[in-house]
Formats: sequence, structure tokens, C-alpha cells
Amino acid sequence: LVSLQDSLVVVGGKHNRVALNTAEKYEFASNEWSMIANLPNTLFSHAGCAHGNLVYISGGCPGEDFTDEVHSYDARIDGWHLKAPMHQGRGYHVMVTHGNRIFACVGNTNAGDRRDVMMTESYDVELDQWTILSPCLQGQSEAPAVKHGNKIFILGGYSWDLHSFQDTIQCYDLDIDQWE
Repeated sequence: LVSLQDSLVVVGGKHNRVALNTAEKYEFASNEWSMIANLPNTLFSHAGCAHGNLVYISGGCPGEDFTDEVHSYDARIDGWHLKAPMHQGRGYHVMVTHGNRIFACVGNTNAGDRRDVMMTESYDVELDQWTILSPCLQGQSEAPAVKHGNKIFILGGYSWDLHSFQDTIQCYDLDIDQWE
């Protein structure tokens, strides 16, 4: 679920254990849902955020394994575009926008034999390019995240490497590329 201007956009997911490629938009002004262009493939366990007039969707599972693919949706043309791939396929991760960059953090990889993804990546929307940043301090999948000021906070979640739920908060400083 991504907030885009005066609407909400929902993308992919599962229904009755079947992966979806559909997308819908909810318009606040009219209080109505409408179908928008489908994703090029089915996708679930992905992350999304808005930057400018575009919705960005990264990672997730189109089939057997998590992908590194990134797509953007442009409501003006009702279409999806494939962007530069992340360095690491991942799912159950978070995406946060800050300035002209989008950050992908935490999550896990390899749908069959899951492992924590510790790599933090930053996507430059103008250059269509990903950069590897400082790794996070602990594995966290399926965790809520929020940006406050110049920091990303990620709460709890599950570590696949430790096979345990996490009861801590990781904080990433966007300006100095540092986790605490």
C-alpha cells in the first residue's frame, strides 16, 4: 500500500494463496477504487514507496525465489517501467524515500532456504542506479518501518538467521550512513 498524491495504490500480493499481478488505486475525492495497469508479473512479499509522481516496487517473490527487480508506476500514463535492479534479491523488506534517493533495508532472501539480508541499498532516482551502503546490525523481516527526520526506524520483525523474533529497534541515519 503506497500513498500517491491524492490516492492510495495497492500492488500485487496474494489471494487464496495465489500470487497476483493486479494493481488498484483508491481516489480520496471520489471515494472509489479502480483497476490500474497490471504489473508485468505476479508478485508478493515486496516493498513499495512513492517518490514524486511515481510508485516504486522492489523485490518480492514472483515465483520460487525473491527477486532483485524494481518497477515504477506512472499514473499519468497508467504504466509500469522496469528500473535498475537492486544488488540483492529480497522480500519482506522495507523501502523509504529521502531526498532523491530510495532506501531498501533488511528483509530476507532465498524463498526456500531463507537468510537475513543485512545489506542496505540506496537508489538514485535521477541516475537509475543502486549503491551499497552500511549493513544493518541484525536481521529483520516483516518489520514495520518509518522515516522520522533523517532517520529510518525498523521495529521488531523476525531474524531467519537466528530463527527468532526481534524485540529491538534499529535506527539508520540517512545522512551519515550509520546504523545503531
